[in-house]
Amino acid sequence: MKRAAALIFAVGAAGPAEAGPLVRVEVLSDDAGDLLWTELPLLPGRPGGVGLRALGQVQPVFALGPVQLGASVLHQSVQLERSFAQRGPVDLRWTVGLPTRLGLPVGAFGTLGITCQSGLWVGLGAAARADAGWVRPDFTGWTLRPTVGLGWAPRARRPGAASPPPPPPAPDR
Repeated sequence: MKRAAALIFAVGAAGPAEAGPLVRVEVLSDDAGDLLWTELPLLPGRPGGVGLRALGQVQPVFALGPVQLGASVLHQSVQLERSFAQRGPVDLRWTVGLPTRLGLPVGAFGTLGITCQSGLWVGLGAAARADAGWVRPDFTGWTLRPTVGLGWAPRARRPGAASPPPPPPAPDR
């Protein structure tokens, strides 16, 4: 699991310099909200396990048209994100999405996020999660918790980034 998380982070961190499918790499993923509220309290007793879970939730987020897909070792998400205010070096965005476990939708989340010109991304929101899984698809118990996300956006996804130059005109024939 360590190697897979490190590979996901390395691929995401080395994303394209021009506008491409990579939107950001979430070092602290906000769509699940598990790390801060479930795992961090266990840190004194199980530092190794919590560390592995922290690596496993690192999530690159890719744009596929109007939809974004996030994928980490522990969970995946399908989300819609839009900018609602851009002021100088700061872009304010809202996100709604469905977190999944191996493709099984297990809840919903909403986030208000900020992307800064430096590349820092911070998101605050809420997630409603069921304890369902493929082994026990039980959607009767739900948990609502606040979420915090922290990540990095490639240069082309930052506020004030120059648009790529238009393609050269086709030659007249």
